[in-house]
Amino acid sequence: MDFFDQLSRDDLPRVAHPSLAEDRRLSSKAVMPLVRLFRRRLEPLKPLAMVNGMVAYDLTQPPLGSEPSMRIMRTAFRHRFLRQEARPITLVLMTTAACNMRCRHCSAERTMKHGGNSLSYEELCDVIDQFVELGGASVVFSGGEPTLHPRLLDLVARVPADKAITAMFTNGSRIDRAYADELYSAGMYSVLVSVDSPDSCEHDARRNTEGAFDQAVQAAKTVREAGMLAGLSSYMSRGDLVTGGFQKLTRLAEDVGVHQLFLFDAVPTGALLHDTEMILGPGNRAKLRDLVSSYNGLPYGPGIMGQSWVNSSEGCGCFAGFYQCYLTASGEFTPCDFTPISFGNVREAPLLDLWRAMRASPEWSERFGECRMQDPEFRRVNIDVIPDDEALPVRYERVKSLGRERGVS
Repeated sequence: MDFFDQLSRDDLPRVAHPSLAEDRRLSSKAVMPLVRLFRRRLEPLKPLAMVNGMVAYDLTQPPLGSEPSMRIMRTAFRHRFLRQEARPITLVLMTTAACNMRCRHCSAERTMKHGGNSLSYEELCDVIDQFVELGGASVVFSGGEPTLHPRLLDLVARVPADKAITAMFTNGSRIDRAYADELYSAGMYSVLVSVDSPDSCEHDARRNTEGAFDQAVQAAKTVREAGMLAGLSSYMSRGDLVTGGFQKLTRLAEDVGVHQLFLFDAVPTGALLHDTEMILGPGNRAKLRDLVSSYNGLPYGPGIMGQSWVNSSEGCGCFAGFYQCYLTASGEFTPCDFTPISFGNVREAPLLDLWRAMRASPEWSERFGECRMQDPEFRRVNIDVIPDDEALPVRYERVKSLGRERGVS
């Protein structure tokens, strides 16, 4: 049952967003070739819900037919057919370095530890404005724990609903029904709650927080009850794949009743930057892609967005530095939240200048078919040279200097 056949399901959830509008220009002849191209990309996915009558296929991207989705199509059309420069459509924003948990695998641990002074509310607003002006269509709030930012609701409301959607990754510990209602009213499109293991004891141990699993599950349910798209975010290591972790996570997602399971590959970064034993490898990623594709073909259950599929030649290829960028709480500009290499700070240069500096580098001048952080050659040249005690992210020039010192090229 493919993506478009599933649109006729009577049980497809209906979600009412407070301000997301349809764009009536979707039938424009100028974008129809791209719509047909996009259709092929959607085939392995599963529709999640109808949002204001428009189909949602991913919790971090706007529903098809919305005004923000048209911005994505125009950006892609200009790049693919008019040969204009690539522009970011997704900004992942580390809203705060503060966190109320101490996860042993934290991808942001070394960034939070050495992050410097956090951007002010006014600086964050300016970043959002710059991103939207560049054509951005999706602002994803992360952390740390983003709900610890005292003005998160104002930041959500800052994003114009006629141009971009907002999403959030959270540990769920601070989301009760009152706060969920406030997020919905501010215009939050979707919330993904992180779950490190379908086993409650293991999740709590990895988070170093008793009761964290129950908080996460309840938060996901509360988000959906408040009217937003709800998801679980997790990851798959070699060991998880062998011991049936995929099947356990999909059962959990079904039981919780979320719209989507976001399934990342286990990527060595942050606190585990040099722990390459967790990398799945080509064979296991192919196995995981097959599992995701089979599950998404079922006429029930949540959709799955699997990194092993997205960051592959079969999917869309790596978005990092091509359509996506990441900003730390202190303003360091990197290709994605897994890549600890900075091209400067928004306090030093406009967002567009930093984007262009990254795109001018050999590593990010072209689209990459796989996740760079799982590619052995990329890691040898750009990651293995970073000392264990180095503050993250590391400036690009520093990475190259470290490589020259070690004779790496």
